[in-house]
Amino acid sequence: MNFNAIVAAAGISPPSSFEMRRCPDQYVGEVEAIRAIGAFASRHPAPTRPSGPAVIVVLESPHIQEFVGQPGPAKGPTGKNIAKFVTLVPGLEATGSLPLILVNAVQYQCSLGQGTDQFRDKVFLTAWDEGGREDFARRMRKIYRTGDRLVCACTKGKMGKACELRALVYAMLLQEFPLANVLRRTHPSKWNIRRNREYEWKFGET
Repeated sequence: MNFNAIVAAAGISPPSSFEMRRCPDQYVGEVEAIRAIGAFASRHPAPTRPSGPAVIVVLESPHIQEFVGQPGPAKGPTGKNIAKFVTLVPGLEATGSLPLILVNAVQYQCSLGQGTDQFRDKVFLTAWDEGGREDFARRMRKIYRTGDRLVCACTKGKMGKACELRALVYAMLLQEFPLANVLRRTHPSKWNIRRNREYEWKFGET
């Protein structure tokens, strides 16, 4: 994927410079160990995950803090909420012994380092159409194993029901892994609020 070309094709006026690195998918430790210290125990390439079932949390795209130092998914408040509340999310209560894997559907900074209401959705949708979906599917085929608990926790975005980012990602997961258990949950940045982490968003309804 050529992120410069994607940004140019998005029909926006981007900032003069923006982050060009990819944010890698990562295995970040065992759920219970993460909860015990309130942070990710370690960060390793996702395909090096342990054998056996895992929890795979799928986000839409990395923002600003994910590129502080070495790029990594779910830094800052998002990561802290995952560490603290993951086993309080319906469907994930009994996952303490499982490894946790974090994946961004699009690995580039679709927000271009600005407020998420400015560029993120248009750049994400352009990236998705310009090879992003295929790239995500290819990465997930390397990571996913039968028995994994998939969590589609992408934001819905700000472009309305017809262009929900999370719906695009969820549909792709269903197509690639029709027998998988795919949970629909809100973005972890709001998991500190009980009603948000317990909410199951709707799919395929107008």
